[in-house]
Amino acid sequence: LCIPPGTVDAVPQTCSCCPEQGIWSSWSSPNCNDTCGGYGTATLSRTCLSKPSGCPCTGASSMKISCNLNPCPYPRQACTGSYRVGVVNSQITCVIPVTTPSITTITPTSCCPAAGLWELWGPWSNCSTSCGGCSTATRTRTCASEPYGCPCDDAPTSETLPCNRQACTSSPQCCVGTVNNSALIPVCLGTDAIVALSPITTTTALVPAVWSAWSDSGCTDICGLCGLTIQIRTCLSGICIGASTQNSTTPCPINPCAVGLGKPACCSPAKTGVSGGQIMCMVN
Repeated sequence: LCIPPGTVDAVPQTCSCCPEQGIWSSWSSPNCNDTCGGYGTATLSRTCLSKPSGCPCTGASSMKISCNLNPCPYPRQACTGSYRVGVVNSQITCVIPVTTPSITTITPTSCCPAAGLWELWGPWSNCSTSCGGCSTATRTRTCASEPYGCPCDDAPTSETLPCNRQACTSSPQCCVGTVNNSALIPVCLGTDAIVALSPITTTTALVPAVWSAWSDSGCTDICGLCGLTIQIRTCLSGICIGASTQNSTTPCPINPCAVGLGKPACCSPAKTGVSGGQIMCMVN
């Protein structure tokens, strides 16, 4: 696999030496078609980076997986099919009681590209200003061939450019270069970067992410302390990361199950008892 040093982005010439499996990109991030319980499926895809060099890859370029394994709230069944509610890394999730193989098995190779093979650039980060090139955006990439034992050359792993270089309507019009009014949309020109390559990204105010406290919002079952309490929280400001719903470890509800539901009056270890003159499920 021949790639002249320093020409990472150029299509290399075909050579007789090829990695046994080829060199794949990472799997793409899935977009799930459902919200919980493993009911949804997502299609992962990847690209054979060594194919332009005449070195095809072995294995599938796409695969379907179950996704969004957080248990569903009542009245929907918590998990689909053979999945069951379990705990993984201290998180309540839907798990399947079998061992599933890894989606990627990489075999190291001694037949390496001269400069390595890079993943595609990731998306640009958000821009904190809306015009004038007054702030910068950054994108990154990783060396796809490194897990195969083939490091990449010293080409940059990140790239930072002024973003949103359309001229501002108020003064100053440009933080970078000078305004060019001959274009259809006035832009800020300068010698530091090519305007055509400068990112135009979403403007996002740098507001700290703040979640509300968790609050109870229902149960994953209808009786017998057979379910778990559902908790919710709300993003109060900024861009919050993480789940807005979760199942706590508190069992619920306390009313015994009626005859005909196919379950005991109270789920183990709970037993029926009386409190305040009412029959309910209790855990001693």
